[in-house]
Amino acid sequence: MSLGACAALFGVTLSAAPIPLSPIPWQEPAPLARLFLQQPFEAPQPDAGISLQILSANILLRGGRAGGFQYSVDEETASFAFTGQLVLGERLGLSLTVPLVVQYGGWMDPLIAGVEQLLNDESIRRGSKSFRTVVRFSAANGRVLEQLGPAASFGDLTLGAHWWLVTQDGFRPALAIRGALKAPTGGPLVGSGTWDVGAGVLAGWEAGFFAAHVAFDVAVPSGRFEALDLSTRPYGSIQVGFGFRTSDTFVLHLQGSGHTSPVLVADAPAFSVTDYYVLAGAEWQLAPGATLALSGVENVFSPGRGADFSVLLGLRLVHSPMERNW
Repeated sequence: MSLGACAALFGVTLSAAPIPLSPIPWQEPAPLARLFLQQPFEAPQPDAGISLQILSANILLRGGRAGGFQYSVDEETASFAFTGQLVLGERLGLSLTVPLVVQYGGWMDPLIAGVEQLLNDESIRRGSKSFRTVVRFSAANGRVLEQLGPAASFGDLTLGAHWWLVTQDGFRPALAIRGALKAPTGGPLVGSGTWDVGAGVLAGWEAGFFAAHVAFDVAVPSGRFEALDLSTRPYGSIQVGFGFRTSDTFVLHLQGSGHTSPVLVADAPAFSVTDYYVLAGAEWQLAPGATLALSGVENVFSPGRGADFSVLLGLRLVHSPMERNW
C-alpha cells in the first residue's frame, strides 16, 4: 500500500472516531494541600483505560509569624500521576492512582521572575536565586518539616469509584456521583499521613463541537496533620470547564477552579484561604483512543497559597465500549 493510501486510511479512521471532549484532569499543587486527597476533573461517563498526568508546578512562598508557624517554599514539583480505570457494566467505573512526586529546582524560575518583575516592582522573586529546592515548615511546638535539595518519592495511593446516574437528554445534562479513599502510603511532603475520604458530583453537557463540564467535590481527612501537628478540616473544590472541538483530532480547553484548604493555620492565614486557578490548553488525538494534552495553569487572586504557574502534560489511552450517548 502506498504512503498516500496509508495516510488517507489513517485520516478516515480518525474522522470516524472524533476526539472526545472530556475535561483536563487538573489537581491543585499548593504546598500542604497537595498532600491530601484530590479527585481529578472528569466527565460523567466513566471510561476504561490508563493515563499519565505530569504536572510541573513552580512555587515560591514565604510567611508566618516569629515564634509561631513559619514557612519558606522555593521549589518546583513534578508530579507524575499514573491512573488505571476499568468499567463494570456501562455505568460503574473503578480507578487506582499511583503518584510519584519529584521536588527539584525546576526550569520555570527565570521565566516567571521576568514576567513578575515587569508587572510588580515588589515581587518576592526580586533578588531570589533561581533553581533552588528549599522547603521548610516550622510550627510553634518545635516540629519541622523540610526538604533541602532534590528528592523523589511515591505519594499516597487513591482508590476511586464513579457511578454514571443520568444520561444527557436535550438540555438536561448527564450526571454522575463519585467517591474516593486515599491511603497514607507516602512519606513526608508527598503524603498527608491521613486516611482521606471524598465524594463528589459530576455534570456534563455536549452539543456537537462544544462541551461544558462541572465537578463539585468535598473530602474529609481522618485526623490531624501529624508531621506539623496541625488541625485539619473538611475541604472541597469546584471546577468548571469548556471544550471546543476545532477538528476531529483537536480540542481547545478552558477551565477554572476554586479549592479550599484542608489545614487551618492561625499564624499563617494565607494557608487557610481559598485559591483559584485558570487553565488553558489543547488536546490532540494521536490515534483513536489516544490523546496528548498540553496546558498552562495560572494562579489568580491567591498568590499566597498556591503555585505561581503550572504546566500540565497528559497522555490518555482510553477504551470506550460504547459511544457517548448523553
